[in-house]
Amino acid sequence: MRRVQFIAAFALPLLALPAQAGAQVRQQAQLRPQDTVIRYYRALNARDYRAAYALWSGGGQASGQSFAAFKAGFACTRSTHVKLAGPVRLEGAAGSLYAEVPVQVRAQLNSGRLQMFTGHYVLHKNNTGTGDPDSWNWHLYRADLQERGGASGRLPPPPELSARPATLPSCA
Repeated sequence: MRRVQFIAAFALPLLALPAQAGAQVRQQAQLRPQDTVIRYYRALNARDYRAAYALWSGGGQASGQSFAAFKAGFACTRSTHVKLAGPVRLEGAAGSLYAEVPVQVRAQLNSGRLQMFTGHYVLHKNNTGTGDPDSWNWHLYRADLQERGGASGRLPPPPELSARPATLPSCA
């Protein structure tokens, strides 16, 4: 009997929440910074470059590329896989939250060659509850990824495209 009273005491206030508030709580719970990184790589694998680009702050501007250059940067990529590589570190600053998400990335090129990267993404979100509601979600703000084996690179684009990001590469 005591257990039922305990559950009822905590469940009844939840029932009083409007359906929309419950949906917002569920949506926010799913939007941890690491979930945004995972969504980014799912979009890349689905070749939904528009969705992947939109996960960068400023509607893609934080990627440092136009959408055309961003998309071209993955022309030789068959698939990508991201693995979270440690705990997420959060910091706040004047109405903003920043999260550092450590990752390991494996990219397979169309040629079959594998590229391995380690590093982290920095994500940003507005923490004030004002402004554009999209700014309340986590967005990619910066990437710091190094190719394993000593070569330095940044995704996107793959290192071999950095000198000519607006042209389509030869994927021989």
